[in-house]
Amino acid sequence: MEIREMLLTNKRSAPGVRITPKGLVIHWTANEGRGADAVANRQYFNRPSTQASAHYIVDDTQTVRCIPEDEMACRVGAGTNGKYTFVIK
Repeated sequence: MEIREMLLTNKRSAPGVRITPKGLVIHWTANEGRGADAVANRQYFNRPSTQASAHYIVDDTQTVRCIPEDEMACRVGAGTNGKYTFVIK
């Protein structure tokens, strides 16, 4: 599967904070609606009002890279642990 690079420009979702990952979080979005593919989820994360993200979003046919691996993603419970985890949705 090819990885499409579509880095987020929304600074609320991709603040640019450098990290050294020590763990991996795999999170299900529960978004199974029509058209709710990896690109649609990436577009949601890039909305100016959204403060949520993941390094990668994976669906049945594609993978989208949203944030570089050495930067923090904003996710549920990011807090201190967000500085140490790599996130896939």
